[in-house]
Amino acid sequence: SQAKAFKGSANLNSAGTLGTAYGLDASVTTSTSVSAVISNAYGVSSQISSGSGSITTAYGIYSDLSQSGGAIQTGYGVYIGNVQATNKWSLYANDAAAPSYFAGNVGVGTTNPTQKLMVAGNIAPSADNSYDLGTSALKFREIFSNNGTINTSDARKKTKIQDSDLGLD
Repeated sequence: SQAKAFKGSANLNSAGTLGTAYGLDASVTTSTSVSAVISNAYGVSSQISSGSGSITTAYGIYSDLSQSGGAIQTGYGVYIGNVQATNKWSLYANDAAAPSYFAGNVGVGTTNPTQKLMVAGNIAPSADNSYDLGTSALKFREIFSNNGTINTSDARKKTKIQDSDLGLD
C-alpha cells in the first residue's frame, strides 16, 4: 500500500514532440509590487518520520532516469543550476557522521573525470601540517611529480641534529 501527499504525471500519449515536461514544478516567490520577506523558502521540502513504527529504507529525494525503448541523450540524476546568494552552497550535507557515496568517477573542476577522483586545480589541506595523505596501513604505491621532487623534510626546521653511522656511505 502507498500514501502520497501529491501524485501526478506528465505523459505524451501521441506521436510528436513535447518541448518540456515536469513531473513536479514548484516555485516560491515574493511579490514584485511590495517589499516582502520570506524567512525560509523551500522549492521542494521532504521529511520522513517513522513515528513509533519503523521504515526499512528512507529516501529524502529519490531520482531515477530510465530508458525503456526510447533514448535519453543527457541525463542528470540531480542538476543544480546557478546559486545566487551571499553564502553559496550548491550541495550541503549537514551530517558529518553520514558518509557520502559516489559509485563512479568524481570530477572537481572537470566534467569528464577518468579516475575515481580527478581535480582540475590545486589541492591543499585546510590547515598547515595537520593532515596525512594515506596511512601507515594504506599507502600510495606511486607518486608522479612533474619535477621528481617531493618535499618531505626541511633541515631548517630541525633541532639537535646529530651524526649517525646508519646513513648512506
